[in-house]
Amino acid sequence: MTITINNINHQIPQSWNELTLKQQLTIYHILLSNMHGLLPDVAENIATKRIAIAQFLLGLTNTRKWRLDLQSEYGAEDGDTLFIGELDAVARACTDWLFERIEEKEGYPEQYRIEFGLTKTPWPQIEYKNRKSGKKKIWCGPADALANVTIYELGMAFYQFEEYLRTKQIEHLNRLLAILWRPSKPSTPENRRSGYEGDHRLPLLKHEAMIPKRMKKIAGLPKEVKQLLLFWFASCRMKIIEAYPNIFKAPPAAGERVGNDYSWGGVLLSLAGGLVHLDAVAQHTYSNAFTYLSYLEDQRIEQERELLRQRQQQRR
Repeated sequence: MTITINNINHQIPQSWNELTLKQQLTIYHILLSNMHGLLPDVAENIATKRIAIAQFLLGLTNTRKWRLDLQSEYGAEDGDTLFIGELDAVARACTDWLFERIEEKEGYPEQYRIEFGLTKTPWPQIEYKNRKSGKKKIWCGPADALANVTIYELGMAFYQFEEYLRTKQIEHLNRLLAILWRPSKPSTPENRRSGYEGDHRLPLLKHEAMIPKRMKKIAGLPKEVKQLLLFWFASCRMKIIEAYPNIFKAPPAAGERVGNDYSWGGVLLSLAGGLVHLDAVAQHTYSNAFTYLSYLEDQRIEQERELLRQRQQQRR
């Protein structure tokens, strides 16, 4: 989107994935100020955030001249009214994609939630120096939208995310990131020929004992970095749930709710250990496992329909 102010064209991103890393960090910091984690915010606070974000994206460090020009042309009162209206229109044009309006309830103020749209991995790699050797170590992160994550890994990650939302204990967030960011597989001819089988990271299965060791390094990451990664994972998680409605269609048996949806980590971990029809299911990407589950669910629904048709025919 192009916005022109004082004859200067400004290109404004229209999604989280289009933002630079600096823009993502800054905007998320603005959004979370005076907010409670990932919870909704009322319209009055959103208006202030919209303006702050628009000023950042447009580089408007001072709107005084804009306001004075309108006051000079239309008078102080009318000029102020026009300035507020124009500023609000520009702010909305810059930020509408950032917010999702929540269905209004009678007696409640208008509310919005942040649009969970960041699926591009902010940090494909995390680097640090080994204290003893001084050598640089690199941990690789998952692909965008968690595309190369196994169903076993996804179950563990969902569980830690949900526990963090429930308890607010930082160790769950540190463990979540230590599950997802892992050392690279060795650069062997076989791995290079196979493209590392779509995942540079060492497997999680049978390497779980190394998670606590990585957690110690993850604990030292800046708070802003971990919060943006939390938002990124929440966005990926929501897209996965939305993509498989016939799997994520009912609450777990206990009916526990976390935030705005159900707690699915335990369910996925159970699936990873219970899908005997898939060979070594825990090592399959979640998309393969979910496609198979979706197929089984479609078959089950079709069988129920067929049984219903047969019963109806027998009654005639």
